[in-house]
Amino acid sequence: MTGKNLFPTRRTVLKAIGAAAATGVGSSSAAAHTGESEEIDRSTNNIKTVRVFMGGAVPFELPSYVEQSGLGNADLILISSKTDLSHGNIIAALKTGTPIAFVGSRAFDAAIAKVYKTGIDEVPEFVRTGGLKTGHELDYSFGFEYSYKKSDDVVILFPHKETGTLNTYRLRNSPHTQSSVFAFLQNKLIRADLAGDTAPSVNSQQTDLTTQTVACPPAKDGDSWTCLGSDSIDEPTVCPYGNRSRTHWGAKLIDNTSSNDYFAFETKFQMSPSMNENQNCSSDAWKNDFLTRTITFNDGSIHSYGPHPEEGEFSTSKSIGFNLSGSLNGLSGGGSVGFEKTKSRSGVKTGGFSGNGQVDYDFNIKPGGNIAEETFTSYLGQVVKTANDTSDIDYGYDDMWRWFDPGYFGYEDADKHEETDVGTAYWSV
Repeated sequence: MTGKNLFPTRRTVLKAIGAAAATGVGSSSAAAHTGESEEIDRSTNNIKTVRVFMGGAVPFELPSYVEQSGLGNADLILISSKTDLSHGNIIAALKTGTPIAFVGSRAFDAAIAKVYKTGIDEVPEFVRTGGLKTGHELDYSFGFEYSYKKSDDVVILFPHKETGTLNTYRLRNSPHTQSSVFAFLQNKLIRADLAGDTAPSVNSQQTDLTTQTVACPPAKDGDSWTCLGSDSIDEPTVCPYGNRSRTHWGAKLIDNTSSNDYFAFETKFQMSPSMNENQNCSSDAWKNDFLTRTITFNDGSIHSYGPHPEEGEFSTSKSIGFNLSGSLNGLSGGGSVGFEKTKSRSGVKTGGFSGNGQVDYDFNIKPGGNIAEETFTSYLGQVVKTANDTSDIDYGYDDMWRWFDPGYFGYEDADKHEETDVGTAYWSV
């Protein structure tokens, strides 16, 4: 493709945002404000102007490479959690496929309040009492976990008209600065190692926005699942202990022959120690110790789950993950979901429990093993059997991460620190 395109795709827009964010606010490669938006010049990879609607006390100025636009022609909507933008405008923008970023204290509450047309202060009780099931005006499948203990500082609602899903990306414990917000946009909406003052190579598959925002885990040939989207939560500044993050995916089996419905879920559950040199904490002594998650489904029963508990001592080599396809082969409809597994690790012992609608996962990390000092990733999966014609599903969750500082006296006398989260999840077809 040669020349310029006056109607850039969101993929192109977010490449430009990410590249400019990586080079600093005043990047000299930003195009002059000419009053028209341009696509990345493919011959030079120079960054061109992008269009952003900004409304409602966003606590920073737009950088020079961004053109402030009206609501109707924006490539990205960036608004404060205190925005007065109406429910109707929010819904209309999402229906056209325009991503919306909320910035500020209680950003996720603000997003839910706008989508469900309720007050921001009423959102916690609205969620707790099942208000999410009362209906919405979105033509998308979506899902998320809502915390009763934590507040999100940046939230991106990213609609995909081609797949019919709405993905969410959330950031906690972060200052509401221009650099942090645009760095988060870069991190979550493209995949590229950006350097210098140029956009990433347009021929690189990793710069394709769809590779970052695929709504379902990898599926096998002949599957018959409806993707329900994904929900990603980052908490990158739990210093001096370490970092943690979660990403959730959902899917529903398409099956017209069975008397039941089946939903499948996967959680990528991750923690990192401050001993990892990349954490930039004031202390680098803390190590990973323990990770646990409990899920209680309010609709249906557990059909299968993984990974399963194991007996004995810490494993010397294993994969912490769950391939759901093996437990679905016998289901009417022939559906399968192939969820990703982690690479082999040493020094982890998996515990757990499953009964009725509840699943518990425990990961004990060996104090002297390599996982204690590295980023630990586990993939947790469940298949849930529900009544026929179930269109939405919710569950409660209870999570805990624990780190330890061995000090001079070893593990038994070590200082320990826990971070917890409790909330309700909701998924809608």
